[in-house]
Amino acid sequence: MKTNETEFRQFSDMQHVEALVSLLNEYYVQISFCKENSIVEANLMLEEVENDFKKGRFVNFAETITKVNNAVSAKLNHWEYINLYNQTALELEYYSQ
Repeated sequence: MKTNETEFRQFSDMQHVEALVSLLNEYYVQISFCKENSIVEANLMLEEVENDFKKGRFVNFAETITKVNNAVSAKLNHWEYINLYNQTALELEYYSQ
């Protein structure tokens, strides 16, 4: 009975490791997508807002706030994926020991 419990635990851990590897790959893809697309777009939006502010060209405050909000949200999503990736990597390291 003890042998069965040990084998089941090892099998369960192995399945968990496979799930973690899959998650790690998924988060890596999301991080790459954000870095190549969302972050670039966010930086451009913030740069545009900054340039408009420097030149005193605020036409529509609601539009400006929306641009800043979208840019900050994109950067926050990127950091959230990095955090999830790191947490998953640490958990994977723990189970792989």
